[in-house]
This record gives sequence, C-alpha cells and structure tokens, in this order.
Amino acid sequence: MQDAGATKTMFVEGRDGLILDRHTGREMARVPVDKMSISEAQRISRAILAALKAEYALDPRPFGPHLKR
Repeated sequence: MQDAGATKTMFVEGRDGLILDRHTGREMARVPVDKMSISEAQRISRAILAALKAEYALDPRPFGPHLKR
C-alpha cells in the first residue's frame, strides 16, 4: 500500500471504499468495506490522514495545494 498511497487515496463512501487518484480526483476503484477489517480500515485512514497533513504542511498557501479538476 505504500507505493499505491503515493498516487491514490482511499475514502469510505457508504459501504464502498472509494479509491481516488489524488491529483485528478478521478475514481480508480471501489472496494467493499465489509471485506476489510475495522482495524485495517482504521490503519489505512490514519496513514492517509498523516500523508495529507504532511502534504499540506509543506505547501506555503494558507489553504493547501490547489486541487485540479
């Protein structure tokens, strides 16, 4: 997941885990959340949050990097 985390981010939407490209926001895949343990989902969420915090901390703009549409 380390390598995939460099280009993708996972969000939970309803009962699906939605994997989005971080740069374009385009949907890459959907993963059923019920096939994932709660601890695994929490671990992934914490890793994503830490990566986003680090990315925003490095950006000098007050609201973080501009998101491409």
